[in-house]
Amino acid sequence: MVVVARIIGYSLLTAGLGALLGFVLFSLSDHDRNGLSFLLACLGAIVGAVAGAAGEIVTAQCRLTKPEPLERMSKTFEALD
Repeated sequence: MVVVARIIGYSLLTAGLGALLGFVLFSLSDHDRNGLSFLLACLGAIVGAVAGAAGEIVTAQCRLTKPEPLERMSKTFEALD
C-alpha cells in the first residue's frame, strides 16, 4: 500500500509542476490556453507515475538481491622475496 501511495504522490507532484509550468508559460500570451496547461498536467502525471514505478522496481530489486562478496581475480605476490 505504501508503494502505491508513493507512486501516486510522484504522479501528483509532477502533474502539479506541469500545470504550474503551463500556467506560467501560457499566461504570458494574449490567448486563453488553459487546455495546453491541462495537457502539460496530464503529461506530468504520466511521467511521474512511470518514474515512480521505475524507482520502486529498482528499490525492490536492490532489497531482494543479497550482496555477495567479490572473489579475487588474481593472486597476491610478495615483493622482494
